[in-house]
Amino acid sequence: MEPGDQKAFEMTKEEKPLGASDNSPDWFYPEWAVNAPNNQPIVVRDTASALGRYNLQTKEIGLKDLARIHGHMCDGLVIAFVEIKAVLSKVFPDGVVDRTDLQVVSKNGPC
Repeated sequence: MEPGDQKAFEMTKEEKPLGASDNSPDWFYPEWAVNAPNNQPIVVRDTASALGRYNLQTKEIGLKDLARIHGHMCDGLVIAFVEIKAVLSKVFPDGVVDRTDLQVVSKNGPC
């Protein structure tokens, strides 16, 4: 490693997340969701691999990401996103969610 390469391994809170969430309207993601006041992405920090050390940068998970994975926007998805974000802000007050040792239990829904 060259002496100048050390900068690449330093973490700062001011860095933009590597995986910034896309919040633009799309055929499955309506304009009202884009402009919703509670629609702010969740900032997360993961490990580089299952047993690896922390990634050096954070990434974002947004409502549009979840709608894409879930297959559509529905009231259950929106409510769950807002509620989970509220809980995570209490558990991780610095604003960055550490997903390395986080587990969630939920019940099945009809959707």
